[in-house]
Amino acid sequence: MYLKSIATLFLTVTFGLAAFAQTPNAMPQQQQQIEVSDEQLKTFKKVSDKLQVKQQAVQKEIESAVQDAGLEMAQFQKMASQQMRGNSVDSMDAYTDEEKAKFKEAMAVAQQKQQGMMKQVSKMVQDAGMDMQTFQQIGTQIRSDKALQQRFQKLQGGAGQSPQAP
Repeated sequence: MYLKSIATLFLTVTFGLAAFAQTPNAMPQQQQQIEVSDEQLKTFKKVSDKLQVKQQAVQKEIESAVQDAGLEMAQFQKMASQQMRGNSVDSMDAYTDEEKAKFKEAMAVAQQKQQGMMKQVSKMVQDAGMDMQTFQQIGTQIRSDKALQQRFQKLQGGAGQSPQAP
């Protein structure tokens, strides 16, 4: 479902850098509901569509970096998840020193790619005539507001439409 892809993309882009930077208190505070105009929703969709394409490219680059470092993606994700929960890489006793070094190498590339992506996101949002805070609020609100979800889905041509293949 396209909405789920957008929500995943939004979370990845919005919180990915914070997760990679290992800032446990980077979770967003509860945001107020805003009135979203049709024009804002169309702008959000336009930017989100562009973001999805860029995020897929960045994801492939990160997967390549993980493989180049000599790790499986599942292992990298598991280690990153532990790091996001506040565990330092060096305290992960389930992994060898070699695996930890490979993870650090791949994570450094992932951070670099994610930082570049954040700059691109900011520029795309600004170029579309929206500020980042409004963009983030709309993304958050789409996930929690059924009426806004329905309006967004209508822009997609129906509730059951899947995202197009890359």
